[in-house]
Amino acid sequence: MVYITNANFKKIICTTNIANLNLQGEVYKIPIRFISRYETNQLLAIKELLQDPERFFNEIYVPYKNKDTFTYVYEGVNGCLF
Repeated sequence: MVYITNANFKKIICTTNIANLNLQGEVYKIPIRFISRYETNQLLAIKELLQDPERFFNEIYVPYKNKDTFTYVYEGVNGCLF
């Protein structure tokens, strides 16, 4: 059995281009109207990763290559919800 750490899980979700995903489904049993489309896509991506990791890595995940410009200590940190 393969295990994934919390840090790697967050890195996988945060480096995936969530804004351009068109994931269909419900986040919860009833509609949650106060979260944005980006947040909904992020939650649906997490749901997909946990339900079917093989499909997630084959169809949704695109590896992200961070280019280090030696300007910042934590370079490449994006606006992830975690």
